[in-house]
Amino acid sequence: MKVWEAQSLRELLSFKGGPGLGEGLCFSPDGKQLATDGGDDGSVKVWDAHSGRGTFSLQGDPHGVPHPVRAIRFSPKGKLLAAAGADSTVRIWDVQTRQEIVTLRGHIGQVRDVCFSPSGEVLASVGDDKTARLWNAENGRELGCFQGHSHFVWSVSFNPNGSQLATSSFDGTVKVWDVRDGRELLSLNTYGITSAVCFSPDGQRLASAGFGPIKIWDAITGEEALALYGHADQVLTVCFDPDGKRLASAGSDSTIRIWYGNPIEGDASSVGKGR
Repeated sequence: MKVWEAQSLRELLSFKGGPGLGEGLCFSPDGKQLATDGGDDGSVKVWDAHSGRGTFSLQGDPHGVPHPVRAIRFSPKGKLLAAAGADSTVRIWDVQTRQEIVTLRGHIGQVRDVCFSPSGEVLASVGDDKTARLWNAENGRELGCFQGHSHFVWSVSFNPNGSQLATSSFDGTVKVWDVRDGRELLSLNTYGITSAVCFSPDGQRLASAGFGPIKIWDAITGEEALALYGHADQVLTVCFDPDGKRLASAGSDSTIRIWYGNPIEGDASSVGKGR
């Protein structure tokens, strides 16, 4: 695993023999810590993001059969850390005490992704059972279950005010849901397996990716605004930068690409120039 400076794409750190399978990683909100999966043992490792030194590990069920971690997310204030597991569970730890506070059980099959709401009070999870689920992040109570996809759901993202949830699926769609009542607001046809989805910081755009081009959508109307070509294989993740002017993507072709501009405004002079 490598850490890069986003502007110059200069390599800052290279982890050798430290992090696990590379399926789950996440920076803390203050950028000081980096959490990664620990491999097949179901643990999460937390590193100093500046020095690359390991600081501590968070263990899964010590009495269960170890399963890989599929996704990791810090809460917005960095106090909690959630990990989606191949054992159908989501585990939430208190980062300061390093104690597991709750295990979320309800999915059938692997849990593929998790995402905290902007308030940090709600956690969303998605998985191989074709559902998205909402949980109280403190006590683990299930708040809702959204059904509508016809295949594995692999990615989930809240909009900036927490009122909507976007999910992407192997069924070739991205769906947008009303968090309050579970209504399906939009269903966007991506025409292929879609492994990643992300709201822009202003909530006006959605980025989706999988096999084929990255697509940028108007999150209000559901209209496709732009298709970004460059990756030679499946795109595994996409993420807007905090001001929404750049989009990062990482793929199975072993490349990370940075895309510039505002697709909704049609700034074609800078959008689509991946590096």
